[in-house]
Amino acid sequence: MSRDIGVTSHSAALKSSKRTEYSQKLPRVNLDEAELELNHIGKPGVVGIKNHGNTCFASSVIQCLSNTKRFTEHFINDHHRARLVASKQSGRECAVTDGLAQLIESLWTQAYTSQLSQNLIRTVRENTRLFADSCEHDAEEFLLWLLNTVNDELYGSSKHDDIKQVISLFVFVLIF
Repeated sequence: MSRDIGVTSHSAALKSSKRTEYSQKLPRVNLDEAELELNHIGKPGVVGIKNHGNTCFASSVIQCLSNTKRFTEHFINDHHRARLVASKQSGRECAVTDGLAQLIESLWTQAYTSQLSQNLIRTVRENTRLFADSCEHDAEEFLLWLLNTVNDELYGSSKHDDIKQVISLFVFVLIF
């Protein structure tokens, strides 16, 4: 004796959901308006970042940084702006820092659109071969790359300091 308890199999649900000539068409939704409406649900900063094809590693890192009080305040209160201007005047391109700042600000001002995160992902892919493909990547590796890149863009490359340290160590070893 078979009892019908109201559970529908996956294939049955798919068959019943297929559109027929008599099914009602749903109105199209403007995605930008829908995203902005979602921003107004809840508190500032409590907004998901859209996954743009295997970008959850980046989204999770940005969400963590966005919810790190001092890091977020640094960008939202424009503490980075003077360094950004000085860096650009000295010839450094600061596209990653600029994109990150815009994205974090949008998460906290409830102005996030997927275009902002898509722009940052595109900028990241243009600035390093490490994340240039659409494959899955390690979040920790992305975090280290992102923080180093922001630091290099705002304060200059640390590669010269590393070379000086290696030379100093080499000289120290030769002397002693």
